[in-house]
Amino acid sequence: MRRARALLLGSCLLTCLGLAAPLVSQEAEPVDAEVAAKAEKYLELAQTGRIPVRPQAARRLIGLGEPALERVRQACGPEGSKLAGLGTHLVEVLPEFGDAELRAWSWRSLRDLDFPWRPAAARGLAVTAVEAEAGDYWSLLDDHLAPVRAAAIEALGRVGSGDELQRARLVDHLQREGDDIARRAGVLLLDDWGEPGYLIWLVEDLRRTDAYFQIPFGEQARYQSARALEKRLGDLHGYDPGTSPLEKASAQAIEAIAATVLERAGGELPEVLFRAAEPIEGNVIGLELRSCREGTFFLSWSRDDVLHFGQAGRHEWRLEAGTVARLEPALAACLAPLEDERFWGAAGCDLEHLRLVDREGATRSYLVSKGPEAVPELRPEALDRAVALLVETLPETLSPSQSDGQLRDDVRRALLSIGGPLE
Repeated sequence: MRRARALLLGSCLLTCLGLAAPLVSQEAEPVDAEVAAKAEKYLELAQTGRIPVRPQAARRLIGLGEPALERVRQACGPEGSKLAGLGTHLVEVLPEFGDAELRAWSWRSLRDLDFPWRPAAARGLAVTAVEAEAGDYWSLLDDHLAPVRAAAIEALGRVGSGDELQRARLVDHLQREGDDIARRAGVLLLDDWGEPGYLIWLVEDLRRTDAYFQIPFGEQARYQSARALEKRLGDLHGYDPGTSPLEKASAQAIEAIAATVLERAGGELPEVLFRAAEPIEGNVIGLELRSCREGTFFLSWSRDDVLHFGQAGRHEWRLEAGTVARLEPALAACLAPLEDERFWGAAGCDLEHLRLVDREGATRSYLVSKGPEAVPELRPEALDRAVALLVETLPETLSPSQSDGQLRDDVRRALLSIGGPLE
């Protein structure tokens, strides 16, 4: 009887265990399916969702683990051949998956000058920088794209030693850095590395009032540098970046901040090489170029025949007398066939914006815009002719003191990348 009961009990246990195995499998499958569905949803949202949602969706993929990693690898294509099609937000998070192959593809894309999302790849790699890559980040300080240089500086903050040689190397770079965002990142890194005196360069930003037509670059710089200084110094003595630095209270606060930096630096400060820019009066023609591959250019022509270039108009070039007086009617004749047309293409990472200000101060704008893919003959012929007239007035070099720049060639490449060749 006992033997029969034991056999019966064993049979029941085997039956239960046999039933339990498929039950576990049935419970696991829905979990995997749910994660896979989320991965598919976030992948799609990161590429085609509303603009504010895309970076959030891309970042949520990282937390989904292996199923999301496999789906992302699949989306990258064989050997990462489809990375450009992922879009900037997905490209930026690829290194954060911790996958060696994705990281290698990210580095390969960053080194490809025709890859449209190089700044995103640089930012993703910077966040996860490892010491073995330090030399690569130092090399990126020579990149022609300012966001890539800024990301390289962020990476060096993670993997650099901050020794005397590296501090000197970074200072040498910052003395030539023309982008205020990259320069700000470098100044903050120098402070981390024991060189607080360079914070005085950010104090100089607090005095900026420059703008490029309707773009208030000076005010933006005041806010960004004020936030950075507040984190480092604490008290900004009542400074308000939204108030003109010409106001008495602002000027007094700036002097007090400068005194704090001087004390922090032990009584000695480096020379301020980039003085606060002020508004440029009289600019009547503007050509703004933003290319995901070639970088940004801000050019403006004034009626007193001065060409200004650079975000804050720091550089200028004296044109032949009467140049702008001849340009204005010639541009009007070129653009007349367009009548009321003002926009060509679709919103994207490439932008070309021509501004013309008439004698009454009214501004007419002509915009060409697209994503990273080439669009044949996007810029209309009438606009081709107008822009070509402006290019012909550009000097070949950036300025008499910067002989290594070729402004005209650089602008031509950006125009080609955005709207195609000039007819």
